[in-house]
Amino acid sequence: MSKRLIWVEEDDFAGWSCSHCPWGITAPRCDTTVAVLAFNRVAQETFEKHNCAALPSRPPLSGLFLSF
Repeated sequence: MSKRLIWVEEDDFAGWSCSHCPWGITAPRCDTTVAVLAFNRVAQETFEKHNCAALPSRPPLSGLFLSF
């Protein structure tokens, strides 16, 4: 199964995360659509470069998460 970029909202975290490891990037407060699009682009680029094998496995998610 391949890793997927997922949106996670939990009590202590909201942002993009990996479906297979604890990699994540916390969503900043963005005031414009341009800022949101820039954040999403950086998250996607960083996600594609990360190495799941270098990080411990992910514990089960308990909050809301959406897969894209």
